[in-house]
Amino acid sequence: MCGCQYCQGNAPEPTQGCCPNCDAAIARRRLSDDIDARFTFHPVQPGQAERYAAMRSMGRDLAHAIVDATPPSREQSTALTKLQEVIMWANAAIAIHEDES
Repeated sequence: MCGCQYCQGNAPEPTQGCCPNCDAAIARRRLSDDIDARFTFHPVQPGQAERYAAMRSMGRDLAHAIVDATPPSREQSTALTKLQEVIMWANAAIAIHEDES
């Protein structure tokens, strides 16, 4: 324990940069908030469905281009899988972080 107000129990909230204990408490809270956001249902907000559809459409177009331009192979399969991941993560960014922007 250090001598800061939070560590001494005299402050309800830690202060960033005050001491290592305060910084660790803030980091734990941020991680906890991030976990809660990742594992919470996020209902579709106005305008999101159109952006989800746009992402899927662009992904589908690129997937067809990849198949047309490359021979069937493990690399082609990996490219398609990674593209699917890209679209999934882009849509997750919209769902999870919409209210942050």
